[in-house]
Amino acid sequence: MCLAFLINNLKQPAVIFAGLFYLAACAPTPVQNEHDLSDELDSLLVTTLSDIQDFYITEVNITDLVLNGLKRLDKSFDDLTIVVDGPILKFQINHETISSATLTENQDDVEDLAFILAQFIEDTKNASHMLSNQNNDDIIKIFLDGILEPLDRFSRYAGPDQASNERDHREGFGGIGLVLGPHPKGAVVEVVNPGDPANAAGINEGDIIIAVNGLITESKSVKFVSQLLRGPENQSVNVHILRTGIDTPMIMNVGRKHIVPNTVFYHLKSGHPVIRISSFNQRTAKRIAEAVSIAMGDVDLTRKGLIIDLRNNPGGLLDQAVDTADLFLNSGMVSQIDGRNPLSDQLFFAESGDISAGAPIILLINGAAASAAEILAAALQDYGRALVVGTNSFGKGSVQTVLALPNTGELILTWAHFRSPKNYPLNEFGILPNICTASFDNQSVSIQKNLIYQLDESLQSFKNSRRELSDITPSVNNYRRHCPWQGTKNGEVEMDIAIYLLEHIQLYNHAISLITTDENN
Repeated sequence: MCLAFLINNLKQPAVIFAGLFYLAACAPTPVQNEHDLSDELDSLLVTTLSDIQDFYITEVNITDLVLNGLKRLDKSFDDLTIVVDGPILKFQINHETISSATLTENQDDVEDLAFILAQFIEDTKNASHMLSNQNNDDIIKIFLDGILEPLDRFSRYAGPDQASNERDHREGFGGIGLVLGPHPKGAVVEVVNPGDPANAAGINEGDIIIAVNGLITESKSVKFVSQLLRGPENQSVNVHILRTGIDTPMIMNVGRKHIVPNTVFYHLKSGHPVIRISSFNQRTAKRIAEAVSIAMGDVDLTRKGLIIDLRNNPGGLLDQAVDTADLFLNSGMVSQIDGRNPLSDQLFFAESGDISAGAPIILLINGAAASAAEILAAALQDYGRALVVGTNSFGKGSVQTVLALPNTGELILTWAHFRSPKNYPLNEFGILPNICTASFDNQSVSIQKNLIYQLDESLQSFKNSRRELSDITPSVNNYRRHCPWQGTKNGEVEMDIAIYLLEHIQLYNHAISLITTDENN
């Protein structure tokens, strides 16, 4: 998952809400029928190429990108040969030119270029037996994937279905509040969210959904059944279920509401509150605040401390990472981002108030913690608000815009890089933990020995490593060698270290005092 701004229409002035960019949205252009590839592709190309020109983090040659898209089409179909002869494009079969097009002299004119390419590809589709058997969405995806291929690895195209699924995860959807699992007769209810419509209607865990709105779900996938249950908010869905002990199916009419997938999971581990954050979507910061409130009711948080688990968190929405850091900081810059487009230059600051009342925090990371997770880790680490335990994080210090396309798909473009509050680069470098677990095994005696006898050495090594980032051209490889991501025997060594530190709070306090002193000492 990328760290993202959401930008729905780039032609309007930006309005900023809590760090999440929204711009006034245009209604999507209806998808054309299968015979109107040129019209559909023309509209998509104008938007895509204009967006790349305006927002991509570095300037690129648009003509080179579209030629790469044509090469991708050429490689994808055996009977297709596209020849580029200066400004002339030719589609050939057995060396015979079937269709051709001439690029305009001003090849930066996006509208002219898009029109020429769209017409050329439709003519090619009509003449190619293999291409004519492909639907428009597949052809468009192949071509746009080729256009975006020369950009960085986080810039990509999401077709209408994929984009819809990703929007559901980021922003939510109309649903009834269930988690389903596979079952031969349809889908079995594994979790019923408290307070959601399914719970209010009386659906229980273990119930088997056998039909939705009259459609039989036997032998259907969980994804298929889930999609049947989703729909417009405040509109009901008819659900047939089988329940153990009841001979006949039960029929329930369940209203839908706005459901945002949960990404925050709270539990107690050896008496210490643990909040695991799987990713960052529109409700993450709110749910973390709720979890902290629950933890404060369960234990004395200032004595027991808090463990925030970011391991394997791929990131998500920028504003949610900033808002989460703000929950635990009283002041200061949370993050800073910059790029080629002036709209990308932003500073984000914390407001007064720490909801945990200054409780000790240990934050767990690994090599799969990325993007928004790294923004949170960097902010809490830089201010000494948390002790970071684990291995070097992924190093995805880039921000993507999510751009609406006329076919309801989305264009995801890298448009900025972010740095830590103390101005440390994160892209490629990642977060170096204060206590590296790469050399630990999962035995308590080893944890005790390393923490008691090698803590000062470990923390000084961390500070020495951070100094490398002050070089004009710091080496990524040299920096990351200090704490490479390595698997542990059962994956719990970071958690065991966190619990040990919180139960020996003098070690935690000593570590915090070392990392908050001048790093040049």
